[in-house]
Amino acid sequence: IPADVEEGNYRMRVRVAAVGSDSSTWDMSCDETQAYGETEDYTVQVSNDGTTEPGDEYDCAVEYAGSHENGLGNLQTLLYANDFVVANGVTMSVETLTVDIFADYTDASTLTIYEDNAGQPGAVIQSFSNVAPTSKELVGEAFGFNIYESVFEFPTAVELEAGTYWIGLQVSTGSEGTSSFWATSDTFHGALPYYSNDGGASWTQSTLGEDCAFIISGT
Repeated sequence: IPADVEEGNYRMRVRVAAVGSDSSTWDMSCDETQAYGETEDYTVQVSNDGTTEPGDEYDCAVEYAGSHENGLGNLQTLLYANDFVVANGVTMSVETLTVDIFADYTDASTLTIYEDNAGQPGAVIQSFSNVAPTSKELVGEAFGFNIYESVFEFPTAVELEAGTYWIGLQVSTGSEGTSSFWATSDTFHGALPYYSNDGGASWTQSTLGEDCAFIISGT
């Protein structure tokens, strides 16, 4: 019986019957995730009702939710980067970044995707300058700052194979004339953010202990 599930994280449980005296083992993935006390994840492919097939295009997203509990910055003087993962078996065409920003800004002075370099931002894959938001909506207030849900559309879609990458963001000063901050995530994911005060020539890891909240969307 097909199982209908909404978007989110789930666990797959499998138990098989023995044949003779042999025992069965579940093949391990080459992705070392250190999940549930193990050093490797299991190899698994979950298929749907046939609406998508290998090679088909479909909307997809990597999402790390936040609830405006805190923010990282100042985004006018520091370039911040946080990691995200493109799943195994997927080639993702990254098209948009959605992020909540404390205080108004004019545009993304820097919007960059980096390779992963042993747990920190590595070589630049694609970088864009002065990217105006496709939409900027006032969604709340905290610590005396207005909070804007901002959607940035990449001027050119960035093709990424399965693996770990970093999204970097810096913004220019807006109409409110104050510092801006990147809203933090409700949960820890991957490595802690890094920031740079020299445009990415060197990086320092954040000591706040919180990740950034954002959505990377594409096909």
